[in-house]
Amino acid sequence: MKNLLTLCILVIAANNIFPQTGNGFTAAFDSVHKKLSVYYAFTDWKNVNWQNLYNEFKPRIVTAETQNDSSAFIMAMKEYTFRIPDGHMGFGTGFYAGAKSDVLKKKNTNWVKLEEKLRDQQIGGSFGFTLIKLDDGRFVVRLVTEGSPAALAGIKFGAEIIEVNDKPITEVINSVSVIWAEQIPATKETKQLLQCRLIGRVPVNATMKIKFKNRGDVNPATQNLSAVNDNYATYDLTSMLPIKTPEIAYKILEPSGYGYLEITSCIPPVTVVTEFMSAFVNLLSANLKGMVVDLRINTGGQDSYAAAVAGCFYPDTTHYEFQSFYNPSTSTFQISQDILDHLSFQTVSFFKPTQYPAGSIFIEPQGLTFSGPVVVMVSPRNVSSGEGIAMALSKLPQCKVVSFYGSQGSFGITAPEFELLSPQDSMHVSYPHGRSLDIDNKIQVDSDSSMTGGVIPDVRPPLTDETINKMFVQGIDFELEYAVQELDKMVAVGVENGRDQKPLTFTLAQNYPNPFNPVTKITYQIPKAGKVELKVFDILGREIAELVSGEIAAGKYEIKFNGSNFSSGVYFYQLKSSGYVETKKLLLIK
Repeated sequence: MKNLLTLCILVIAANNIFPQTGNGFTAAFDSVHKKLSVYYAFTDWKNVNWQNLYNEFKPRIVTAETQNDSSAFIMAMKEYTFRIPDGHMGFGTGFYAGAKSDVLKKKNTNWVKLEEKLRDQQIGGSFGFTLIKLDDGRFVVRLVTEGSPAALAGIKFGAEIIEVNDKPITEVINSVSVIWAEQIPATKETKQLLQCRLIGRVPVNATMKIKFKNRGDVNPATQNLSAVNDNYATYDLTSMLPIKTPEIAYKILEPSGYGYLEITSCIPPVTVVTEFMSAFVNLLSANLKGMVVDLRINTGGQDSYAAAVAGCFYPDTTHYEFQSFYNPSTSTFQISQDILDHLSFQTVSFFKPTQYPAGSIFIEPQGLTFSGPVVVMVSPRNVSSGEGIAMALSKLPQCKVVSFYGSQGSFGITAPEFELLSPQDSMHVSYPHGRSLDIDNKIQVDSDSSMTGGVIPDVRPPLTDETINKMFVQGIDFELEYAVQELDKMVAVGVENGRDQKPLTFTLAQNYPNPFNPVTKITYQIPKAGKVELKVFDILGREIAELVSGEIAAGKYEIKFNGSNFSSGVYFYQLKSSGYVETKKLLLIK
């Protein structure tokens, strides 16, 4: 299960090989560190040096225990887990800082009260502004609250921030702590979004010297600000974890006539499954030319649900993932030997198919299929199994991902929470113990050691002064508007409809299905007449098939490649035309 919401809501009894302890801070830290250093799923992928972490934090834990300093223990554990760029990692007391949801109930323990007090001490003050980085590199004010120190100093919406405490903003922003973010950022862009959000949050009465230039001003101004208690106004207004109860929303967008489908969770109670199918049937009945799938807020759930949703867009059965876990007997991560649950929307039930390899989930057609152009929208608030829907759809030739930012990049399979101290303390560490692997057994979606990962947009809407005006002043969903514009282009070039219209760009689509046996389809388009070559090569670069060679008119084409005479393995296909060259990989499995 990949389920951030469930992690927040449920207190799961942990089944651990390493014993847990109620004997104090040091024993608890040693126990959880020993567990994580072995079972954490991405040690090599993220280049985590567990010994260095232990050497750094163990003395702090020992001091906290010696001095009976619970505050020091909390902060050490928070900082320790925040060193791992993974949204599934985290230390918790039951205080869900910043998570805006009716389904989360803060626990009433002394540890929760203490963590809440620590947050008040460290970021309970506010200067009353948050920032956003525009495409031209400027950091500008995205939000300024009425009556705040920033507003009283004359800082207005859209103002460019130039310096903070006599240092360039580009230097300052990278030093902003994100320790009080709702969850650990997994990618660089998510971390910077959080830094832009938290730069104005400090202890009450803390000061800031700020150099800024309002729109239209010729010269910058400098002001000294003093932080006040704003009851977390800027923090809550920019929440990065606005957890929604599982719901499906759909409508027909006007005037385009495209379908719009929002999925906020991958937790499949019967009502959500039936609501999804009802929404999908209603959208299909409208004879749509295109569809927007909005996953910008999706807190995850079960991969079987994500694969079933994808099955409403796939015409054929396709591999979704292998799940890999640590095997103590071999001291390696290995693909699970269990037959994994699949979900059927048609029967509203789970089942365990025996025709697939152990440890795998496959995307299966769900009886109703939308094959027209699709735009998927994601954001850093699209996490875990929610990212799986976007990942699967992004592989379809008729789909594009259109968003300002990529998804969270935390796709691992979560373990039962590791309980610290005693059950009544409700203190725990969460972490992923399983990997999601693609057909080539490579980790997919989870960010790597460079904090790069997630489902990355194919097209990013512009972030300009005009853009933020529309979003934050006029209340326009500019990101959605831009997604519709991209959908217009996809329809125009004949992704599904309008096939007789001239393509605007060269495109070589991913073959489908992939993997295949023995026949797969390759789709490509050329915007002008010219000589076209489409060839297939083996893994050593030897040409094994020439599919196209000659003068071809502008248009979109589809050709079949039959691998009956070739052995299983990885192959490459390459399109050349008028200086355009693109190569993609295909996989033959017999």
